[in-house]
Amino acid sequence: MTVQDIINAASKLSQEERLQIAIQLLESLKKNQSSAQKSPDSDLSWKSELHPLVQKLVGVIPSDKDPQSLYVDYLEEKYS
Repeated sequence: MTVQDIINAASKLSQEERLQIAIQLLESLKKNQSSAQKSPDSDLSWKSELHPLVQKLVGVIPSDKDPQSLYVDYLEEKYS
C-alpha cells in the first residue's frame, strides 16, 4: 500500500476516525523520536520549568545545538 493509497482511504473516513488515526500516528512518532534521542548525557530536567505547551514542542525539531542554550539565546536576544 502506498502513501497515496492510505491518504485516499483516510479521506473516506469520518472526521473522528481520521482524528484517531492522527493521534495514533503522532504517538508512534513521539515514541520513536524519544527512543532515538535517549542518551546518557541528555538531561532534560530544565524542561519542567517551561510552559506545558512548550514542553510538548521540545525535541520536535531536531537541532545540533543544546535546546537550553537555544532558549537562552532567544531570551537574550528578546530582552537585549
